[in-house]
Amino acid sequence: MSFFMLMLLTGTIATFFTAVCLYSKSMTAKKKIWIFAVILFCWFAPFFPRRLEHCDWINPMAAGWIHNIGYYLFGTAFFLFSVLLLRNAVWYGVYALGLLFKKPFAKKIDPARPDLRNKVNIATLGIAVLISLYAVYEGIKVADVKEVVLKTDKISQPFTFVQLSDIHIHRGVSLRKIERLIDRINGLNPDAVLLTGDIGDDESAEAGQIARKLEKINSRFGLFAVMGNHELYNNFKMWDQVFTASGMRVLYNEGTALGRPDIFIAGVTDASFRRIGHLKPDIARAVEQSEPGQYRILMSHSPLPNGKAAGDQSDLFDLQISGHTHGGQIFPFHFLVKPANRFLAGLYPLDRTGAWIYVSRGTGYWGPPMRLFAPSEITLFKILPLQAQTNADDQGNG
Repeated sequence: MSFFMLMLLTGTIATFFTAVCLYSKSMTAKKKIWIFAVILFCWFAPFFPRRLEHCDWINPMAAGWIHNIGYYLFGTAFFLFSVLLLRNAVWYGVYALGLLFKKPFAKKIDPARPDLRNKVNIATLGIAVLISLYAVYEGIKVADVKEVVLKTDKISQPFTFVQLSDIHIHRGVSLRKIERLIDRINGLNPDAVLLTGDIGDDESAEAGQIARKLEKINSRFGLFAVMGNHELYNNFKMWDQVFTASGMRVLYNEGTALGRPDIFIAGVTDASFRRIGHLKPDIARAVEQSEPGQYRILMSHSPLPNGKAAGDQSDLFDLQISGHTHGGQIFPFHFLVKPANRFLAGLYPLDRTGAWIYVSRGTGYWGPPMRLFAPSEITLFKILPLQAQTNADDQGNG
């Protein structure tokens, strides 16, 4: 079954479920048809803007905003579906228990009562809308800074860098938001800024112009980027030009020692690039220019660039930074995302070698401009010398 057919089937089933839950015996057939039609439109709203983006007669920025609205309607329909699932499980469950044990409250909460059902439906709609509005706020706000501290005996001076991932810049992204994001990053005064893929998500010239603003990011050793699957889907060669013009060094299975000899930055292509033979991810090749004793940071958009079946290569790096998962972005997708990627979000030890992997929840959003229980982040890494900390502890104990 194709992805399109799966989405069509899922959306249709969800529409039927949602509509039936909102129906009551007092409703006319005309009202029921309107409810069904509105829900169906919301579930499939994202498909229409995607077609408009390729039309010459519509303003690109207008198409971008229609894109956001379409995905908002889809997200709201999903939240309504989820709330109804939970509501019905509790409501019908308690009602069934009341009937089973012949409790008098069972008649009062009978789901078949039209007056009660109408009141509960209004409350359900209100809850779904409130959740969607909160999720929009979490989705479109400028990401907060999340600090991660690691210690190593491979460096003698602290090294700080910022990770950005999954901004998903398209023609509907607010330019003001990008500017505020840049201001927040510059306020951190990082040694380097590492962009771990899915920075671009639209092959329009307007999206490229918005992304060019990233050249205003300041750091001591510069900006480094790797490609994600959405750059591949949206003309990665164009995005390579945009990134390069913005002052970034794009790493294709290669690395560099920056301006200090104890840090090596390596980058591999995303797992989706495996379809392009000469660009498939290759960790060994990415770090082959590193020297023994260097602290090796591997940039990979996907936490598993070579798939789940690939052998463990964590002995080739000290820290891998990735994105792609969005931390699930919208609960309860967390439960689907983690099994598919092995990691969901945050810092994980790779026990066999002592290396670490950090998976960012992302700096932007994909699809619905929403996040729920998966806040966006600007990740500030502080790599500290282990010896310096040990000496400080000894002095404190003395």
